[in-house]
Amino acid sequence: MGTRYASDVAYNVHLRKFSALAFCEEHDVPVRYAQLASQLLDKFGTFTAHEDFLEYFENTWVGWTRRNPRFEVSMWNCKAVTELELPRTNNSVESWHNAFQGVMGMQHPDVYKLLDRLLDEQVRVKAICAKLAAGEVPPLYSRKEYAAKNRQLISIIVMYDVMNADEYLEACCHYVIF
Repeated sequence: MGTRYASDVAYNVHLRKFSALAFCEEHDVPVRYAQLASQLLDKFGTFTAHEDFLEYFENTWVGWTRRNPRFEVSMWNCKAVTELELPRTNNSVESWHNAFQGVMGMQHPDVYKLLDRLLDEQVRVKAICAKLAAGEVPPLYSRKEYAAKNRQLISIIVMYDVMNADEYLEACCHYVIF
């Protein structure tokens, strides 16, 4: 599947539509998944790899008629948080961790160096809290292009009830990056 995913644009887009299910209404996910699964097998063949992929997707993300998925749809669905312009990932936590590791300058500092850096971090956080208390609104995105991409995605999401399912998933799949 990997080779074909990298070389066949239509195949690539179709597989990415599965991840775009995260931008559907939760109650629509099983039906839209079933449509995508059927299209995958009809358009690209009933191969063991496709059947294994669909079985994994059903077991992990969508569930079966009488069996819940490993992760409930409500846990991974991003439509509502995207509409509210809230973060969809934990990238802010990862960003802080990477920045803090950079400040440390090493993987395993001694306890005194760690305490010293934690005190520096506390001063920085207090300064941010003071700005927030004064009414300053921090930017939601660290880069302008992220904000622009999110606005574009929201402009698609608000068309959910107007667009047909396939067009909607294809439009959304371009905003899911692996």
